[in-house]
Amino acid sequence: MIVPSFGKKILVIPDSHGRSTESASDIDRYDAAGKFARDEKPDIVLSLGDLADMDPLSPYKMKAAAAFDGKAVRKEALFRTEILNRISGPTRHANERHRRGRHKERIHEPVWIDLEGNHEERWRRYPETDLLGHDFLQAESEDAGWIWHPFLKPVDILGVLFSHYFTTGVSRRPALVNTILNKTHRSCVFGHSHSFGYNQQPVLGGRTISALCAGCFKPPHRTGEHEWSGLIMLTDVRDGAFNIQQIPYDHVLERYGEGAYAQELRQRRAQAAQDRQDASYA
Repeated sequence: MIVPSFGKKILVIPDSHGRSTESASDIDRYDAAGKFARDEKPDIVLSLGDLADMDPLSPYKMKAAAAFDGKAVRKEALFRTEILNRISGPTRHANERHRRGRHKERIHEPVWIDLEGNHEERWRRYPETDLLGHDFLQAESEDAGWIWHPFLKPVDILGVLFSHYFTTGVSRRPALVNTILNKTHRSCVFGHSHSFGYNQQPVLGGRTISALCAGCFKPPHRTGEHEWSGLIMLTDVRDGAFNIQQIPYDHVLERYGEGAYAQELRQRRAQAAQDRQDASYA
């Protein structure tokens, strides 16, 4: 009898651009993502970068500002840590319950990986942030139990390269999903553009390599016309191959959210079900 061998599950959280000034209904997406991770039990949870917007460090605002707003910058940095804790919290709280109840077999410990995006990388480019330390974001991430990877330093997981984005040649511009495989010659997953895209190429030996641009995880009112928002679950990840499950933003929030938008989604579904039932009796 041949026993099938299965690869790992990786939950990918694409660019979410969180802001401390967001409404509670929008911040709710991080709690919802955390509950999704708790229930789906991926082996790895990976943030693709730009988890936080770091808006006070925007080049446009920095040029226009009369003075560096250290309090605002620190607030956004600490909010980023809050996001990490909101995502990992449901799994860790569940594990604590299982330990207290002596159900060690129920404990699930995924690896938490935090990629630095270009918005976070700004922290190290401005001398003013040295007051908190140029490695402040990394230290906060690691203290929260995540493994930090620097900007544009791809991490190889089971033969798949993950990075906020990959660059093209001399120009160093972000590569596109339909051309990236010609550069990496490896399967790769990246974000940055906020759009969803997928490409696949055959290689020697009868295998294929794949490129995935994972979209974003922003609220609908902040999502552009050509952007896709949601979570990505990669399944059976091994030897550079993977399968893709897209979980749209509204699906995550409807199932796990507790804020006003999540409640509105559930009300819409209930109303749609009622309308269908009424139509069947008409």
